[in-house]
Amino acid sequence: MGKELVLDGPYANEDFYNFSSTSLLPRHRWYYFKEGFSVGIVKEAIRAQSKNKLKIIDPFNGSGTTALTSALMGHDATGVEVNPFLQFATQIKTTCFQPKRSSFLNTLKQVSHESRGGSYSDLEGFSTFTPSKKLNKWLFNTSVIRRYSGIIKSIEKLPEHQKIKDILRFSAIVATIENSNAKKDGKGLKYKKNWNEKSYNGESLFFSFEAISRMMLDDLISTPLQADEPSIHLSDSRQFLLNKDFSEEEYDLVVTSPPYMNSFDYTDVYRAELFLGGFVKNNVELNLLRHKTVRSHVQVDWNKEISYESELLRPYFEKLEESKEILWSSRIPLMMKAYLDDLNTVLKGLYNRLKKGGEVWLVVSTSAYAGVHIPVDILIGNIGHDLGYSLKGIHCLRYLRTSSQQYNQLGTKKAPLRESLIILKK
Repeated sequence: MGKELVLDGPYANEDFYNFSSTSLLPRHRWYYFKEGFSVGIVKEAIRAQSKNKLKIIDPFNGSGTTALTSALMGHDATGVEVNPFLQFATQIKTTCFQPKRSSFLNTLKQVSHESRGGSYSDLEGFSTFTPSKKLNKWLFNTSVIRRYSGIIKSIEKLPEHQKIKDILRFSAIVATIENSNAKKDGKGLKYKKNWNEKSYNGESLFFSFEAISRMMLDDLISTPLQADEPSIHLSDSRQFLLNKDFSEEEYDLVVTSPPYMNSFDYTDVYRAELFLGGFVKNNVELNLLRHKTVRSHVQVDWNKEISYESELLRPYFEKLEESKEILWSSRIPLMMKAYLDDLNTVLKGLYNRLKKGGEVWLVVSTSAYAGVHIPVDILIGNIGHDLGYSLKGIHCLRYLRTSSQQYNQLGTKKAPLRESLIILKK
């Protein structure tokens, strides 16, 4: 490919991989996205370009780090996101709307008064959302889910601007998640330590809702966008980039981080937010959404064919096939090929949308299954090279911890996984 993997380069520091610091920044802090990446990468990618005004796209929008950072720096941004809750979250975080403080606070008081008694929720008794005789654990105490329902019904009756309603609705979802008995951990949800002693209730929920709403108000006033609101499209990026309604070669820069090839089912992890916000109504709709995501996990059967082939990929596929008896899922080798097929589709679509000299900055992690370390960063770099990109470099940002099972299977005390930044140029 013409470039070696850079293990200790200019991006191997916390400014380029630590989302924790990003989550403390105005607007970014409204919702903690565990899989988010640092604003440092976005800022550095923008600084590396020669133009003062850029058109930037993130085909795996997530919580909107690229779109928000770009708009705060005065650049035109586009995001593509398949998860409707995350699309909604980004639209709220990147709004240009600035409420009047006094009017906003009076609205909060009205919602507080009208929702105090709570309201029955359709989510009561559904799955593991609330207590039932069949459950030992549940996500939300009944008083929490009823106060949330009361807040939402109060918001719906408001005569105020739709933007205010959307801001408060988002705040209510985030506050309810804060008052959940479970938290996001690893590849799923994990019940909090001594969760049953925390006794979350309607009052604790409203306290969180009010605090989050006030924080959002402060940020909207103190941290305005320096560009128009980004366009955040609810779409599968594999399909979006094929849309002929958009002009060819319109983007200067891509900054993104696709789902990692780690069997992480993002649809399931954000299931509570999806149901709370009414973005999905039942498990059938949830499963339909799961089928639209990048094939980075084995939780669903895919109907789409796999056309991507590579000699560089072949030995890793064969090693996994040989190790099927110790894989926790026999479909992992297929997932690896499907994942790279999807990344090939997206990078091909981006190539057609990028202007000459445009760049792709892509953050990804390597993977390991059954003791086989899969250099996903190098494999994606090879895809870019084969599509006609110039590979400017693959920079190791940091090494990642792996499971104790992988430690044993890999026969080493050092975690082999790495998180890398791939830079491609058209």
